[in-house]
Amino acid sequence: MIASKRWIKSQAGQAVVLIAFMMVALFAGVGLAVDAGVGYYYNTSAERAAAAAALAGVIFMPSQFGGSQVNGPDTSIPAGARADASDRAVDEARRNGFDIADAAHNVQVVPAPAMFGIGSYKVQRVAIATYLPPLTLGQPGSQLGSTVSQLGTGNNYYFLRNEGWSTPRDQGDAFTPNPASGGSNDVHRLSAVKNVDTADPSLPSRGGYNYLINLPAGGSIQVYNAINGPDNAGAKNNCENHRMGSPAAAIGPCSSGSSYYYHEEDGITFGTANTYNAIEYTLFQVNSYFIRASDTKKFQFKALPIDATNWAASPPTYKNVNTGATITQTYDGVGNPTNMLTYHNWVDTATYGGGADGGTMKWTAGFGPALPGYKLPAGQYRLRVDSLNWDGSLPPPDGGSGPGLAHKGYSVRVLDGSGNPCAACTIGAWDDMCIYTPISVPAGGSFTVPEFSIPPDYAGQTITIDIYDPGDISGGGNVDLYILDPANNVVRPTAPATVFVADVGTSESNSPGTQIVPPLADPTQAFVEATTGGSTHYNGHWLHFEIPIPTSYSPGANPNGWYWSLKYFISSGATATDTVTVAVGLKGNPAHLLIS
Repeated sequence: MIASKRWIKSQAGQAVVLIAFMMVALFAGVGLAVDAGVGYYYNTSAERAAAAAALAGVIFMPSQFGGSQVNGPDTSIPAGARADASDRAVDEARRNGFDIADAAHNVQVVPAPAMFGIGSYKVQRVAIATYLPPLTLGQPGSQLGSTVSQLGTGNNYYFLRNEGWSTPRDQGDAFTPNPASGGSNDVHRLSAVKNVDTADPSLPSRGGYNYLINLPAGGSIQVYNAINGPDNAGAKNNCENHRMGSPAAAIGPCSSGSSYYYHEEDGITFGTANTYNAIEYTLFQVNSYFIRASDTKKFQFKALPIDATNWAASPPTYKNVNTGATITQTYDGVGNPTNMLTYHNWVDTATYGGGADGGTMKWTAGFGPALPGYKLPAGQYRLRVDSLNWDGSLPPPDGGSGPGLAHKGYSVRVLDGSGNPCAACTIGAWDDMCIYTPISVPAGGSFTVPEFSIPPDYAGQTITIDIYDPGDISGGGNVDLYILDPANNVVRPTAPATVFVADVGTSESNSPGTQIVPPLADPTQAFVEATTGGSTHYNGHWLHFEIPIPTSYSPGANPNGWYWSLKYFISSGATATDTVTVAVGLKGNPAHLLIS
């Protein structure tokens, strides 16, 4: 008899051992696969969380880095709101599953089959975000706009302008007049209506014209012709509020005359107070380029209007439009004005008290004026300019109608701590700007107006340029409008890229849809014919340009070399009496990742 059971039992034991080893290997393989999958999952999650956190925090840089949770002290505005770079980054990482409250400040991945000697490992991802600097409008140097005596000289071709609520909108200011009069819903990009500019709820909700100023070492910000002061004299005032050497000397300096003055009489009914406008100036300190609600109000005043018809009398007198009182102009021993510097002269937005100005200067309590000699500390500032009713009350839709019809001209400049033009400072209109060009041009002539700055950081991006109501001239002929790069060449994208041009109608649009080619437009260059035979094609309309910036764009390190211009070519002798609004922007998001 054969003992077969002992042989079967031996084989069965070997099978159990083999199966056990196979199961161990199988579990190990599964564990490693799970480990790899979990590691990949957390690696991807960490990468996404780091990227989101970097993008959330970068918009507060560089002035608001410190937070209440890390990297103190807290720099949030207001304190404790967690509106700073560190807090926003931490909060965004937490929403994505990575909480600094964890002992190791991140999520730990622990492999299941640790019996095989595979310890824990750390998943760590780094993301670095940056943002493009804001695009600004204006001209090189430390002054934006021309004084009355500068008009027509050198490159002094325009001054800044805003118009009253009841001014017909197609006269060129796209944002201040009643938009309904032009079939539009336009408001400033920086406005409470868009829930962007909410730093001061006492200001008009539709926004005002804003100017971004960088003072790297401190200084002062000044406004020229801060007051609405039209005159009804036979000879319009083309001179500065100054005497040439003594109180009895001639008024001056002056421009060459003709169209070279501020044209503030446009629209005014002299003797009717409510056709004038008061102007309000608010100076904010900028804490973040992207968050207007974090701006800090520093100084604020209103300039109530005057009738300056007697500007050339001896002595000059003005009429306070609100009270009817007479204000007599006075001068010091060398001819400098000692009062009414708000008229055809410069005033400091922080220190000019205006106590001898016949009640036309109204400071907001708690916001100035500072003592004479005060200088703004180093930092970034925003000057907002608003057109109000003649008595300083809010225009519609926040208040009652004036109905203001003013065509207000002014300029802005920045000085260093010694009172000289500040070479290291920068100044530019923020998002949008309204200007007036009283330029006389001979037949076949042209003039070039610096309009906006494109830093080298924008290489490879696409910018948008919106121009409202271009092409107004006195006299017949054609007006061709070109956009020039910093080398003064007509912008011509490298093929196959083209310039997109559209007439988007009475309302500014970031999504103009299908391209509508204006008369004689050329997609290979930034050009349109705005006027033909004296007839304007875009009266009360926006022209929308989209221009690709080449990746090779490199205008140099000096910001004065970054300016692009509008060139007007006029076929017949005429005067370009053109009020035009220009807005500039980026097609895309200015905040982006460098490393992720």
